[in-house]
Amino acid sequence: MKTFDWHRMALDKVPVEFLAEVALRSLYTFVLVFI
Repeated sequence: MKTFDWHRMALDKVPVEFLAEVALRSLYTFVLVFI
């Protein structure tokens, strides 16, 4: 519960653009490592 609440609070504070950028960078890095 505490971890979920902390993650939810983080999502409320962090801009959506930042989350999208991090997601794209993580996916791109994962693809490079996987291939």
